[in-house]
Amino acid sequence: MTRTRTPLVESFGPELLAALLKASTGRYTVHLPFNHAVRFRQRLYSLRNALRLAKHEKYSLVSRVRITLTWNPESPTRKAGDHTVPLNTSEPCEVELMPNDTEFSSALADAGVSLWLDDLSRERLTSGGLAAMIHDMLHQDISAFEVRDIPHTDALDDQKRHSLDSLDKWLLAVLERGFAWRSRYGVRVFSEWHEFVATELFNRSYQQWCDDNRIYRPMSREQLGRRLVDIYQRGRPGGGQIIGEVESATLGVGASELIMKKDRAPGYQLGSLDEARARFADQRGVTGDWKAEP
Repeated sequence: MTRTRTPLVESFGPELLAALLKASTGRYTVHLPFNHAVRFRQRLYSLRNALRLAKHEKYSLVSRVRITLTWNPESPTRKAGDHTVPLNTSEPCEVELMPNDTEFSSALADAGVSLWLDDLSRERLTSGGLAAMIHDMLHQDISAFEVRDIPHTDALDDQKRHSLDSLDKWLLAVLERGFAWRSRYGVRVFSEWHEFVATELFNRSYQQWCDDNRIYRPMSREQLGRRLVDIYQRGRPGGGQIIGEVESATLGVGASELIMKKDRAPGYQLGSLDEARARFADQRGVTGDWKAEP
């Protein structure tokens, strides 16, 4: 199958190019029978494609042009593929040419937002100022521009927090409140920050948070371990380390009897609360509400 070759720009004639250029700066209309209007629109699109393939200097202007056909809505119509067209091919038709942003500007104007330029600004745009601006943009050296260097804003932080998975949301909540486990019995030691936290206590804390927040598909203990080791250093200090709190207790039991401990329990060295928060923010790219604290 032979592919149709795109005609050269010169084969379209200067009138069509002038029509596209005029539409790049403002709206105007042409009245034609429907069958002629369709051919006119197709010729304009073909010219624009030829300008693109030829890398013509005017393409950046005409690429913005939008072309629409309208006719009397009360006239009989028929289906042509996915489109509705007049039944009579000689139906008077209005061909409207405009910049792509005209509809947007009109919508803002209807909402009371004025985008009209003063006479001097309009003259500058329509007498070559717009072309000069586009020329400057096309020739601006952006070789040193880093597209991934996104400005840091509060809105970006908020978006990142909403996109966190359950493990990061849980750990962020732990760092914001300043303790790992919420005690059932009000045991004070659980409301304090500890520079070392056992893996078992962290796992219980995560499960508790998932229950509180109705997370029906929590991550596994192995996934929790992989996440924590990406951020903090593993540790296994000597002596008894807190691994949890008893499930049930009788009235009058001392606080020490409510705490579950294990010798040389494996876990993670977090450092101070400020250090743990800074490490999380550095590794996960998210800062919690603690940034507003004095």
